[in-house]
Amino acid sequence: MAALREPTDSGPFDTTEVRWFAAGELPALFIAGFSAMPGAVHREARTDTYLRDGSIDVGIKRRGSGPVEIKSLLPFSGVVDIGAAVPGRVEEWRKTRGAAGRSDGGLWVDVEKDILKRFHERSAAGSGCQTELTSLLVAGVAAWTFAFEAWGPTEVRRSLLSRIVDEFRSESRLGQEFAASLQQSMGYPEWLTTVAGNANR
Repeated sequence: MAALREPTDSGPFDTTEVRWFAAGELPALFIAGFSAMPGAVHREARTDTYLRDGSIDVGIKRRGSGPVEIKSLLPFSGVVDIGAAVPGRVEEWRKTRGAAGRSDGGLWVDVEKDILKRFHERSAAGSGCQTELTSLLVAGVAAWTFAFEAWGPTEVRRSLLSRIVDEFRSESRLGQEFAASLQQSMGYPEWLTTVAGNANR
């Protein structure tokens, strides 16, 4: 069965995600460990432009040269444990692509990304999951992020995310140093509120 890609139409779709951030450059050892895990790895380099307006529950970005995406936090809470320095905070988001974003009351910030993704197999029609390891550069400041993201019908994507997290725990070749580096668990909107204010356009 072929690996999935994220939904690409402009209609709303919901995701279940858990994401960590770490300061500094992404170590080459972690890139090698992630790439050595089972399954094909897809690599993409792009610059996403985010509206940083202080909100932690709504994110607005332009994905590369593509459409604007609005991402709104849904009422949900949960945690996962992969041995990281902090437990992973599970969040659910509703995304709409192709919508017009706000242009007032905030700063537009360019986030350069070098993305490694592994797409996992379909569990039911219209659902899927990915793991992601991405190096980040914002106004010359380096950071990196690691995440799980699942989409599809609510119960299916939650179950799928749980299964992929379990598989990661059993198959990971990244070691304790990787887990210890994951110091913050949050979504991009909240993380951007911690980024220095000189990254504006």
